[in-house]
Amino acid sequence: ERTGLIAEIDAWVMRQACQQMCQWHAAGVVLSFVAVNVSSRLFARRELYQQVAQVLHDTGLDPAYLELEVTESAVMEDPEVALEQMHR
Repeated sequence: ERTGLIAEIDAWVMRQACQQMCQWHAAGVVLSFVAVNVSSRLFARRELYQQVAQVLHDTGLDPAYLELEVTESAVMEDPEVALEQMHR
């Protein structure tokens, strides 16, 4: 996070996970979901919704197959922002 690369890493990980899930589905592999950890920085910057929507659109993955994992510390840093992000 100190290098400022966390936003790019977040985007890359989410995109790779969604692409892989699409590939598994195309190959006939049935999985319930793929889980992606969300950095507290992405969560705090209120960019989560836009990033998730863009990745889902680009990859064609059904949102039902993506689970986002958020740390307690990310939620506790600003609970109001956290609620706003989760309701989107």
